[in-house]
Amino acid sequence: MIDWLIDNLLLLVGVAFLALLVMAVLAPLDSLGWWAGWRTRKADQQAAPSLDPDAILPAEAERYIVYLSGIGKASGRWSFPEETDFIARLKAELPGTVVIDDVFPYGTTFRGLEEERFFNVLWGFVNNRLLRRPTATVGWLVNIRNIFQVAVSVDHRYGPFYNLGAAESVIEALQAHGYRVGNGRPVVMIGYSGGAQVSIGASTYLAQMLAAPIQVVTIGGVMSADPGCVWVQHLHYLYGEADAMDRIGKNPFAGRWPMMKQSPWNRMLGQEKVTVTPMGPMAHNGPLGYFSSEPLPNGQPRVEATVNVVREAILSNP
Repeated sequence: MIDWLIDNLLLLVGVAFLALLVMAVLAPLDSLGWWAGWRTRKADQQAAPSLDPDAILPAEAERYIVYLSGIGKASGRWSFPEETDFIARLKAELPGTVVIDDVFPYGTTFRGLEEERFFNVLWGFVNNRLLRRPTATVGWLVNIRNIFQVAVSVDHRYGPFYNLGAAESVIEALQAHGYRVGNGRPVVMIGYSGGAQVSIGASTYLAQMLAAPIQVVTIGGVMSADPGCVWVQHLHYLYGEADAMDRIGKNPFAGRWPMMKQSPWNRMLGQEKVTVTPMGPMAHNGPLGYFSSEPLPNGQPRVEATVNVVREAILSNP
Protein backbone atom coordinates (compact mmCIF):
# COMPACT_ATOMS: atom_id res chain seq x y z
CA MET A 1 0.00 0.00 0.00
CA ILE A 2 2.81 2.41 0.91
CA ASP A 3 4.65 1.58 -2.30
CA TRP A 4 1.48 2.26 -4.30
CA LEU A 5 1.06 5.63 -2.61
CA ILE A 6 4.67 6.56 -3.36
CA ASP A 7 4.38 5.48 -7.00
CA ASN A 8 1.16 7.41 -7.47
CA LEU A 9 1.99 10.45 -5.38
CA LEU A 10 1.97 12.80 -8.35
CA LEU A 11 -1.43 11.48 -9.43
CA LEU A 12 -2.87 11.95 -5.95
CA VAL A 13 -1.52 15.49 -5.76
CA GLY A 14 -3.06 16.23 -9.14
CA VAL A 15 -6.45 14.87 -8.08
CA ALA A 16 -6.34 16.90 -4.87
CA PHE A 17 -5.43 20.05 -6.81
CA LEU A 18 -8.26 19.43 -9.27
CA ALA A 19 -10.73 18.95 -6.40
CA LEU A 20 -9.63 22.25 -4.86
CA LEU A 21 -9.98 23.97 -8.21
CA VAL A 22 -13.53 22.63 -8.63
CA MET A 23 -14.45 23.81 -5.12
CA ALA A 24 -13.05 27.27 -5.87
CA VAL A 25 -14.97 27.55 -9.14
CA LEU A 26 -18.25 26.39 -7.59
CA ALA A 27 -17.93 28.54 -4.44
CA PRO A 28 -19.74 31.67 -5.75
CA LEU A 29 -22.47 29.82 -7.66
CA ASP A 30 -24.83 29.33 -4.72
CA SER A 31 -25.08 33.04 -3.85
CA LEU A 32 -25.06 34.13 -7.50
CA GLY A 33 -27.81 31.64 -8.33
CA TRP A 34 -29.86 32.91 -5.39
CA TRP A 35 -29.40 36.53 -6.50
CA ALA A 36 -30.38 35.66 -10.07
CA GLY A 37 -33.53 33.89 -8.85
CA TRP A 38 -32.45 30.46 -10.05
CA ARG A 39 -32.30 29.11 -6.51
CA THR A 40 -34.33 29.85 -3.44
CA ARG A 41 -34.02 28.99 0.20
CA LYS A 42 -36.58 26.60 1.63
CA ALA A 43 -38.04 29.48 3.60
CA ASP A 44 -38.57 31.34 0.31
CA GLN A 45 -40.30 28.35 -1.27
CA GLN A 46 -42.96 28.10 1.42
CA ALA A 47 -46.22 29.89 0.88
CA ALA A 48 -46.61 32.95 3.08
CA PRO A 49 -48.77 32.02 6.08
CA SER A 50 -52.10 33.78 6.45
CA LEU A 51 -52.10 36.36 9.21
CA ASP A 52 -54.23 35.23 12.12
CA PRO A 53 -55.12 38.16 14.40
CA ASP A 54 -55.71 35.73 17.26
CA ALA A 55 -52.38 33.96 16.87
CA ILE A 56 -50.08 34.15 19.89
CA LEU A 57 -46.70 35.41 18.70
CA PRO A 58 -43.48 34.89 20.68
CA ALA A 59 -42.81 37.67 23.16
CA GLU A 60 -40.03 40.02 22.19
CA ALA A 61 -36.77 39.73 24.08
CA GLU A 62 -34.68 42.57 25.41
CA ARG A 63 -31.78 41.64 23.17
CA TYR A 64 -31.09 39.20 20.33
CA ILE A 65 -27.82 37.40 19.73
CA VAL A 66 -26.93 35.45 16.58
CA TYR A 67 -23.95 33.12 16.81
CA LEU A 68 -22.15 32.21 13.58
CA SER A 69 -19.78 29.28 13.92
CA GLY A 70 -16.40 28.69 12.29
CA ILE A 71 -15.50 26.92 9.07
CA GLY A 72 -15.87 23.47 10.64
CA LYS A 73 -19.66 23.80 10.77
CA ALA A 74 -21.46 21.52 8.31
CA SER A 75 -25.07 22.25 9.25
CA GLY A 76 -27.21 24.77 11.07
CA ARG A 77 -28.94 21.87 12.79
CA TRP A 78 -26.02 20.80 14.96
CA SER A 79 -22.96 22.31 16.62
CA PHE A 80 -19.78 20.96 18.09
CA PRO A 81 -20.24 19.93 21.75
CA GLU A 82 -17.87 22.67 22.94
CA GLU A 83 -19.91 25.33 21.15
CA THR A 84 -23.15 23.90 22.49
CA ASP A 85 -21.72 24.24 26.00
CA PHE A 86 -20.61 27.81 25.26
CA ILE A 87 -24.07 28.78 24.02
CA ALA A 88 -25.79 27.19 27.03
CA ARG A 89 -23.50 29.06 29.44
CA LEU A 90 -24.04 32.34 27.59
CA LYS A 91 -27.82 31.96 27.74
CA ALA A 92 -27.61 31.37 31.48
CA GLU A 93 -25.55 34.55 31.92
CA LEU A 94 -27.90 36.72 29.87
CA PRO A 95 -31.50 36.24 31.01
CA GLY A 96 -34.02 38.03 28.85
CA THR A 97 -31.82 37.52 25.79
CA VAL A 98 -32.56 35.24 22.84
CA VAL A 99 -29.45 33.43 21.59
CA ILE A 100 -29.78 31.94 18.10
CA ASP A 101 -27.21 29.38 16.98
CA ASP A 102 -28.92 27.52 14.12
CA VAL A 103 -27.92 29.82 11.24
CA PHE A 104 -25.60 28.16 8.71
CA PRO A 105 -23.21 30.93 7.62
CA TYR A 106 -21.63 29.13 4.66
CA GLY A 107 -24.55 28.75 2.30
CA THR A 108 -27.21 31.05 0.89
CA THR A 109 -29.90 28.59 -0.14
CA PHE A 110 -29.52 25.74 2.33
CA ARG A 111 -29.18 25.11 6.07
CA GLY A 112 -26.63 22.32 5.85
CA LEU A 113 -24.14 20.85 3.40
CA GLU A 114 -26.28 17.75 2.99
CA GLU A 115 -28.74 19.98 1.10
CA GLU A 116 -26.14 21.41 -1.28
CA ARG A 117 -27.02 20.73 -4.90
CA PHE A 118 -23.47 19.95 -5.96
CA PHE A 119 -21.99 16.78 -4.41
CA ASN A 120 -24.90 16.43 -1.97
CA VAL A 121 -24.17 12.70 -1.66
CA LEU A 122 -20.61 13.44 -0.56
CA TRP A 123 -21.69 16.12 1.91
CA GLY A 124 -24.48 13.90 3.24
CA PHE A 125 -21.88 11.23 3.99
CA VAL A 126 -19.56 13.75 5.63
CA ASN A 127 -22.39 15.22 7.69
CA ASN A 128 -23.43 11.80 8.97
CA ARG A 129 -19.86 11.02 9.98
CA LEU A 130 -19.57 14.31 11.84
CA LEU A 131 -22.87 13.72 13.62
CA ARG A 132 -21.48 10.44 14.96
CA ARG A 133 -17.98 11.81 15.67
CA PRO A 134 -17.45 15.59 15.44
CA THR A 135 -13.66 15.17 15.27
CA ALA A 136 -13.74 12.79 12.27
CA THR A 137 -10.95 13.35 9.73
CA VAL A 138 -13.46 14.03 6.94
CA GLY A 139 -14.18 17.31 8.70
CA TRP A 140 -11.22 18.77 6.81
CA LEU A 141 -13.32 18.60 3.65
CA VAL A 142 -15.84 20.87 5.34
CA ASN A 143 -13.09 23.24 6.44
CA ILE A 144 -11.69 23.57 2.93
CA ARG A 145 -15.10 24.00 1.36
CA ASN A 146 -16.14 26.68 3.87
CA ILE A 147 -12.84 28.56 3.52
CA PHE A 148 -13.81 29.20 -0.09
CA GLN A 149 -17.18 30.55 1.10
CA VAL A 150 -15.40 32.98 3.41
CA ALA A 151 -13.33 34.03 0.39
CA VAL A 152 -16.57 34.68 -1.52
CA SER A 153 -17.79 36.89 1.34
CA VAL A 154 -14.54 38.88 1.13
CA ASP A 155 -14.52 39.20 -2.66
CA HIS A 156 -15.61 42.66 -3.85
CA ARG A 157 -17.39 41.11 -6.86
CA TYR A 158 -19.37 38.31 -5.26
CA GLY A 159 -19.31 39.36 -1.61
CA PRO A 160 -22.29 41.76 -1.77
CA PHE A 161 -24.57 38.96 -3.05
CA TYR A 162 -23.26 36.45 -0.51
CA ASN A 163 -23.48 38.84 2.42
CA LEU A 164 -26.98 39.96 1.50
CA GLY A 165 -28.07 36.32 1.43
CA ALA A 166 -26.43 35.78 4.83
CA ALA A 167 -28.24 38.84 6.21
CA GLU A 168 -31.60 37.53 5.00
CA SER A 169 -30.89 34.16 6.64
CA VAL A 170 -30.16 35.98 9.91
CA ILE A 171 -33.35 38.05 9.63
CA GLU A 172 -35.44 34.93 9.00
CA ALA A 173 -33.94 33.32 12.11
CA LEU A 174 -34.57 36.48 14.15
CA GLN A 175 -38.20 36.62 13.06
CA ALA A 176 -38.67 32.94 13.86
CA HIS A 177 -37.57 33.77 17.43
CA GLY A 178 -39.95 36.69 17.87
CA TYR A 179 -37.97 39.65 16.53
CA ARG A 180 -40.08 42.43 14.99
CA VAL A 181 -38.33 44.17 12.12
CA GLY A 182 -38.33 47.92 12.66
CA ASN A 183 -38.60 47.82 16.44
CA GLY A 184 -35.02 49.01 16.87
CA ARG A 185 -34.04 46.21 19.24
CA PRO A 186 -30.26 45.73 19.20
CA VAL A 187 -28.80 42.67 17.52
CA VAL A 188 -25.46 41.19 18.50
CA MET A 189 -23.57 39.08 15.98
CA ILE A 190 -21.04 36.71 17.54
CA GLY A 191 -18.65 35.39 14.91
CA TYR A 192 -16.17 32.64 15.67
CA SER A 193 -13.28 32.15 13.21
CA GLY A 194 -14.67 32.51 9.67
CA GLY A 195 -18.06 33.39 11.12
CA ALA A 196 -16.55 36.78 12.00
CA GLN A 197 -16.18 37.69 8.32
CA VAL A 198 -19.76 36.67 7.56
CA SER A 199 -20.95 38.68 10.58
CA ILE A 200 -19.15 41.80 9.37
CA GLY A 201 -20.25 41.30 5.78
CA ALA A 202 -23.90 40.83 6.72
CA SER A 203 -23.86 43.89 8.98
CA THR A 204 -24.06 46.23 5.96
CA TYR A 205 -27.53 44.92 5.21
CA LEU A 206 -28.69 44.05 8.73
CA ALA A 207 -28.21 47.61 9.98
CA GLN A 208 -30.31 49.00 7.14
CA MET A 209 -32.96 46.28 6.85
CA LEU A 210 -33.56 46.08 10.60
CA ALA A 211 -33.06 49.81 11.31
CA ALA A 212 -31.35 48.69 14.51
CA PRO A 213 -27.86 48.93 16.03
CA ILE A 214 -25.61 46.00 15.12
CA GLN A 215 -22.88 45.00 17.54
CA VAL A 216 -20.26 42.41 16.56
CA VAL A 217 -18.22 40.21 18.88
CA THR A 218 -15.50 38.18 17.21
CA ILE A 219 -13.79 35.21 18.84
CA GLY A 220 -10.57 34.28 17.08
CA GLY A 221 -12.12 36.07 14.12
CA VAL A 222 -10.76 35.92 10.59
CA MET A 223 -12.09 38.94 8.70
CA SER A 224 -11.25 41.54 6.10
CA ALA A 225 -11.67 45.33 6.09
CA ASP A 226 -15.20 44.73 4.84
CA PRO A 227 -17.47 47.70 4.04
CA GLY A 228 -19.72 46.31 6.78
CA CYS A 229 -17.31 47.85 9.30
CA VAL A 230 -18.95 51.20 8.57
CA TRP A 231 -22.34 49.89 9.71
CA VAL A 232 -21.21 48.24 12.96
CA GLN A 233 -22.00 50.20 16.10
CA HIS A 234 -19.11 48.56 17.96
CA LEU A 235 -16.83 45.58 17.45
CA HIS A 236 -15.29 43.58 20.28
CA TYR A 237 -12.22 41.71 19.07
CA LEU A 238 -11.23 38.73 21.25
CA TYR A 239 -8.00 36.88 20.50
CA GLY A 240 -5.81 34.31 22.21
CA GLU A 241 -2.03 34.60 22.46
CA ALA A 242 -1.68 31.04 21.15
CA ASP A 243 -4.18 31.52 18.31
CA ALA A 244 -2.12 31.08 15.15
CA MET A 245 -5.17 31.68 12.94
CA ASP A 246 -5.60 35.15 14.42
CA ARG A 247 -2.05 36.08 13.46
CA ILE A 248 -2.28 34.51 10.01
CA GLY A 249 -5.77 35.86 9.31
CA LYS A 250 -4.74 39.53 9.55
CA ASN A 251 -2.01 39.50 6.93
CA PRO A 252 -3.85 38.66 3.66
CA PHE A 253 -6.22 41.63 3.93
CA ALA A 254 -4.50 44.84 2.86
CA GLY A 255 -7.34 46.91 4.28
CA ARG A 256 -6.28 45.86 7.77
CA TRP A 257 -2.70 47.04 7.33
CA PRO A 258 -1.99 50.21 9.36
CA MET A 259 -0.82 52.06 6.25
CA MET A 260 -4.31 51.81 4.66
CA LYS A 261 -5.66 54.74 6.66
CA GLN A 262 -8.92 55.14 4.71
CA SER A 263 -10.01 51.50 4.74
CA PRO A 264 -13.31 50.74 6.54
CA TRP A 265 -11.38 48.79 9.19
CA ASN A 266 -8.92 51.57 9.98
CA ARG A 267 -11.66 54.21 9.95
CA MET A 268 -13.52 52.09 12.50
CA LEU A 269 -10.35 51.92 14.61
CA GLY A 270 -9.91 55.68 14.31
CA GLN A 271 -13.46 56.25 15.53
CA GLU A 272 -12.70 54.08 18.59
CA LYS A 273 -15.41 51.61 17.64
CA VAL A 274 -13.17 48.59 18.25
CA THR A 275 -12.33 47.09 21.63
CA VAL A 276 -9.45 44.60 21.51
CA THR A 277 -9.40 42.04 24.33
CA PRO A 278 -6.50 39.58 24.74
CA MET A 279 -7.74 36.23 26.07
CA GLY A 280 -4.47 34.96 27.48
CA PRO A 281 -2.89 31.65 26.41
CA MET A 282 -5.84 30.44 24.32
CA ALA A 283 -5.55 28.68 20.98
CA HIS A 284 -7.96 28.75 18.04
CA ASN A 285 -9.53 25.39 18.89
CA GLY A 286 -8.84 22.07 20.55
CA PRO A 287 -8.01 21.50 24.23
CA LEU A 288 -6.49 24.97 24.54
CA GLY A 289 -9.23 26.69 22.53
CA TYR A 290 -11.75 29.36 23.49
CA PHE A 291 -14.55 26.85 24.21
CA SER A 292 -12.50 24.18 25.97
CA SER A 293 -13.20 23.12 29.53
CA GLU A 294 -9.46 22.84 30.18
CA PRO A 295 -8.35 25.30 32.89
CA LEU A 296 -6.28 28.41 32.34
CA PRO A 297 -3.21 28.95 34.55
CA ASN A 298 -5.51 30.61 37.11
CA GLY A 299 -7.69 27.49 37.23
CA GLN A 300 -10.68 28.96 35.42
CA PRO A 301 -12.12 26.83 32.57
CA ARG A 302 -11.37 28.45 29.23
CA VAL A 303 -14.99 28.37 28.12
CA GLU A 304 -16.03 30.12 31.33
CA ALA A 305 -13.48 32.89 30.74
CA THR A 306 -14.72 33.31 27.17
CA VAL A 307 -18.35 33.50 28.30
CA ASN A 308 -17.49 36.14 30.91
CA VAL A 309 -15.66 38.35 28.41
CA VAL A 310 -18.40 37.99 25.78
CA ARG A 311 -21.06 38.78 28.37
CA GLU A 312 -19.29 41.95 29.47
CA ALA A 313 -18.75 42.99 25.87
CA ILE A 314 -22.45 42.62 25.10
CA LEU A 315 -23.61 44.44 28.21
CA SER A 316 -21.16 47.30 27.65
CA ASN A 317 -23.18 48.37 24.60
CA PRO A 318 -26.84 48.32 25.69
